[in-house]
Amino acid sequence: MSRFADRLAPNLDHPIEEGCAVRQSGTTLAAAIGAGVGAGIGSVAGSALSAGIGAAVGVIVAYVVLWLQIRGSEQSITMALVLTAEQVELHRLGMLSASKPKGLIRAIPYGEISDVHTRKRLFELLVTVLADSGPLKLSTAERGGGAETVAALRRRIAA
Repeated sequence: MSRFADRLAPNLDHPIEEGCAVRQSGTTLAAAIGAGVGAGIGSVAGSALSAGIGAAVGVIVAYVVLWLQIRGSEQSITMALVLTAEQVELHRLGMLSASKPKGLIRAIPYGEISDVHTRKRLFELLVTVLADSGPLKLSTAERGGGAETVAALRRRIAA
């Protein structure tokens, strides 16, 4: 089990087999673009400090825009994909404590999952879980348990 899953497990009311932190697809790209644009605008002032401040403001603006986009939907800025004995679960996490679940967003029994598609991007893994109730599109890190959790999910649905 990954370190993330080890930290998350005591905060859930049932045992888990694996888990990883996930985000809405496009979050990493939006933050990178926000940082780049902010740094570019800040560098016009001519100092490295103003470029750094601009990058930080750009990332904050990107996250506010992402939050406005998902407001009212089932997803959150910070989430966890968790594998249990019977199903895969998507949990909403707290912004300040990434190992404290704030609620179950979606639970999909393994029998309803037909396939798991992945696509690698720079520093992230785009994951699409194809289920009877509709696709679940997420983004996770290749390191830190993301790839291991996806591999475990694939083994689960193949069985």
